[in-house]
Amino acid sequence: MRYVIITVAGCSERFNQNIEIPSLKCIFYQEEKRKTLLYSMLKKCMGYDKAVVVGGYQYEALQAYIREFEDEFPFSIETVYNDSFKQYGSGYSLYKGIRTCLQDENCSEILFAEGDLAVLGEELEKIKQSEKSCLTVNCEDIRSDKSVIIYINDKDEIRYQYDTSHGFFQIREPFSRIYNSGQIWKMKDRQAVETIVGKMPEEEWQGTNLIFIEKYFNAVKRENIEIVPLKYWVNCNTREDFEDCEGDL
Repeated sequence: MRYVIITVAGCSERFNQNIEIPSLKCIFYQEEKRKTLLYSMLKKCMGYDKAVVVGGYQYEALQAYIREFEDEFPFSIETVYNDSFKQYGSGYSLYKGIRTCLQDENCSEILFAEGDLAVLGEELEKIKQSEKSCLTVNCEDIRSDKSVIIYINDKDEIRYQYDTSHGFFQIREPFSRIYNSGQIWKMKDRQAVETIVGKMPEEEWQGTNLIFIEKYFNAVKRENIEIVPLKYWVNCNTREDFEDCEGDL
């Protein structure tokens, strides 16, 4: 069984800045109700057996939106509530999603995508078709106010860094390569996932999802990891970002 996790629990503060009536970013639309980030991502996940959508902010609106369109997808969609979305970081939403997937003993693969991304279907297809665990990179400039960076240090370890205050990056060790993360990952090693989930203390799940991601990709043998470049990639932090990518949803 192949699962998809999409996390959409956040409050979309930058997306709703100076907006009188705030919206849940992943289901925001202007004219066509199917022109949303969530609908677009789910449509591109054809071939998977089940989608787990982890919500929090405006959770009832999320559930109502999925109920309206769930018959249009050839896989089941389960919504999971993150009751700690206000006080914890993105890691806890990932935890809720992974635990849901692991309840199925037949779950052999997990594709994880953050819920505020716009990508092309053919680029996601490269990830879906790979026989390896995948991490993605994008072609945008690396900026401390919006980027998540990946670098390979002098010990050949994969490291992620993100400044939640959108300040400045500081890499305090030698590195050989650096990338801008595409924020989509595929995990093919169920045993590694289970082992890390079993060992990670609760406080680490309260931070960003990058804590688990980093642990996973350093637990998997390097020959079993593929780095997949995404030529078209938009992280919709603002309404302006959404308008830029709306035509490609």
